Amino acid sequence: MSGAFLDAWFLHGGPDRTGFPVTAPIKIGDNWVQWFEYARFEVTAENYGDAEADAVRAEPVGRSYAERFGYAHRHPAFQPVEGAGEGARFFEETGHSVANAFLDTYESGNNAEYLGLPISQEFSINGTTYQFFEYGALSWTSETGTQYVPVGTLEAMLHGTLGNRVERPEGADVYAPGFFALRGQYPGERWIEVNLSTYTLTAWAGNTPVMSSLVVIGAPLTPTIPGEFRIYWKLPSQTMEGVSPYSGPYRQEDVPHVMYYVDDWAIHGSYWRSSFGYAASNGCVNLPLAEAAWLYDWAPIGTRVVVHY
Repeated sequence: MSGAFLDAWFLHGGPDRTGFPVTAPIKIGDNWVQWFEYARFEVTAENYGDAEADAVRAEPVGRSYAERFGYAHRHPAFQPVEGAGEGARFFEETGHSVANAFLDTYESGNNAEYLGLPISQEFSINGTTYQFFEYGALSWTSETGTQYVPVGTLEAMLHGTLGNRVERPEGADVYAPGFFALRGQYPGERWIEVNLSTYTLTAWAGNTPVMSSLVVIGAPLTPTIPGEFRIYWKLPSQTMEGVSPYSGPYRQEDVPHVMYYVDDWAIHGSYWRSSFGYAASNGCVNLPLAEAAWLYDWAPIGTRVVVHY
């Protein structure tokens, strides 16, 4: 991924909600299209490099796959119903209801926003229960519980685009195998650990580490203070300025993914650094750009931050 689709991918939940790319960007008519495990993105542009992230559209891949595969026309579960049973939620806009484990998943977090309205009732195939929504589909078994169905992958297969590949672009970021470990919701409190002795930041879900990265911490005259804090303010970008005892006045524009956790100390991305794992900042915790973007989306206001040696 690159450019507009990469930026939009982070905005739409990254691997947890969109999944990883299963095709390269493809020009179809006036649009550039890219399929992901659980989604399809499109943007109208003559040249892909000119596209902007805010113009990228997440298309209703659940609906389009159901129509192309034939479910929407032939399967009785896609016919509207008149109301919901006990404990179910009915949607007059589409004439379908959501119930049971699917309702619990639909109403948790931002799942309703990602999935859209239901376009079918529950139905079972070979012991697995499914339900389709505008932008995705859910499956359930007693062994796995509720999971997202990779409708993006399935639709890419129907379009004959699955697996088309490109050479790795020069200078492209490479992500460590464990960087996107959070492929679902691990149980437990989300919290952030900053280890000043090892120059590392680790994101935890309960006792499970879900992301770890080298960081730049405060220099000796402007140290990162230890303690237990809470994120109290988040900004997608900010101009930071002040006076450094090492270099005098400074002004850093467009500092990305800023999360303040105590006074003027923050965790944020650092586009001006090419390496990490040492002490050199004015007190803030500096992350590589991709890791900062991921953490910003993952950690809400109120997230606990533990800083220690």
